[in-house]
Amino acid sequence: MKPFQTPQKDDRYFIHHVTETGESRSVSASEHIFSQNGIKLLAKGAPINRGVFDRLVAHKLLRPLEASILVDGVLTAFSIRSDVINLVARSSDLQSLGSERTALYQIPGRLFIHPTIATKLTILKDRIPWLYTSACISAALALHFGARLGLDDSELEMLVSAAIFHDIGELHIDPAILDQEGSLNPEQWRHIFTHPVTGYLMLASIPDYKNGTARLVLEHHERADGSGYPAGLLADELHSLSPAMAIIDTFVSQFDANGRCANPEGLGVILRLVAHKFDQGINTIGLEMANLISKSRKDGGGDDIPSQNAEVLLGGITRFLDSWRGEIRPQLEGRSESLLTLLDRRVRLLEIYLNRAGLDPANIGAAQSMLLEEPALHSEATAVLKEADWHRRGISTELHRIFPNLPEEIGDQKYEALISWLK
Repeated sequence: MKPFQTPQKDDRYFIHHVTETGESRSVSASEHIFSQNGIKLLAKGAPINRGVFDRLVAHKLLRPLEASILVDGVLTAFSIRSDVINLVARSSDLQSLGSERTALYQIPGRLFIHPTIATKLTILKDRIPWLYTSACISAALALHFGARLGLDDSELEMLVSAAIFHDIGELHIDPAILDQEGSLNPEQWRHIFTHPVTGYLMLASIPDYKNGTARLVLEHHERADGSGYPAGLLADELHSLSPAMAIIDTFVSQFDANGRCANPEGLGVILRLVAHKFDQGINTIGLEMANLISKSRKDGGGDDIPSQNAEVLLGGITRFLDSWRGEIRPQLEGRSESLLTLLDRRVRLLEIYLNRAGLDPANIGAAQSMLLEEPALHSEATAVLKEADWHRRGISTELHRIFPNLPEEIGDQKYEALISWLK
């Protein structure tokens, strides 16, 4: 396994979540809580709420806080299974993946949930409910991916466990970053990039998770072409099930809190647009599942997602590409060859995918005429262009991972121009 940078341990945000949870349900010390210097901060049985936040956050704790507390109504494998089943029951999109596979949904109830991880998940459900719902959607998707991959029981349980746990490290990120709309600055991106490592370190300390589940959590943002994080691994360096976790994570990003896929046709476009980032076999399964959701939506007469004007989107993409050639690239020449190489590659891939879809951004007049003459193509073109735009904005995430000190490397003014171009 490739080495990765271990984030500096900072538990203040998790402590904040724990003490806030103590305001709405019973949270108490299951043992005496000591600082690393031997100071007893709380006695066994003491309530944990906002009143003890300052005391806990002022010291480095001898033991992880999650190992030293009791939370009322802590989640179990059975209750997680119930949450997954209830979510699927109200999601026609998830049901469309195979209603005959109901036996699959018994699997979450068989998972091993270590007490400290159960505590973390309970805090997650209480404090960041949308992220816990995302974990349940991930579990449902993992069951269907795993079944289609023909995984045996132990592999399937490992994949589902990782799907449930994969964002648990976000409990250690400033909540303001997770809730922020718009662009993040380099320091905020550094926090985001740590969450797979934080989750991995948490799980790897537990023998039952060390050799499988923990690594899948670590690698769920890695991509086969090396564009992921935290280590930028290539396909042959990944755990055999990490490609499945990567595509599950991509699927989940398109679902809302009710288990509804925002745009199943667009999801299929995403998978075609960034196929180079995924294992080919896994990507094929992903396309099959996206098509099932799309077909079910059409057959059931579901609500259409409002479409944007394809001509407007095409114009935006064209301006983006023109700005790269005419303004942004010339400004960056001589500053960072590795940065230029990466951006040239990403822009070229965008152009290739648009051309394959019959939308030549270098000949916008012909593309616009085609859309006007063949209205039936408008919806599909809109989906292609929306996901091309999503891919364009994703370049910013990759840049901040690979070049964490970008403002210093190219200068604040050029950095601002670059980020403005990527918005």
